[in-house]
Amino acid sequence: MARRKPRPFFDTNVLFSGLYSSRGAPAELLRRHVDGTIAIVISRQVLEELVRTVNNKAPRVTPLLHRFLSSTPPELTADPSDAQVKRVSAFLNTTDAPILARANPGGSSH
Repeated sequence: MARRKPRPFFDTNVLFSGLYSSRGAPAELLRRHVDGTIAIVISRQVLEELVRTVNNKAPRVTPLLHRFLSSTPPELTADPSDAQVKRVSAFLNTTDAPILARANPGGSSH
């Protein structure tokens, strides 16, 4: 039986860092996604934030972002529900709570 490849959920920072620099762990993770070793999962919120971040902070990366999204797009998952965000918001700021909620949709609040 074939093993399923890992499907890590990435936040904007990891994706931006991997696109911005070809060195370091984020870039290596993107290479693993491109070669099919892992399958990156992101939410629509992360995708929208990534596009905004690239446009605002590093417009020179825009062609690389477009190439990445068109040739090896990450798996897009639904944004978290309000209940999921509320469950994790006690542990994080309101900006990061939706990311953790989507990355761990079934996680408990303990």
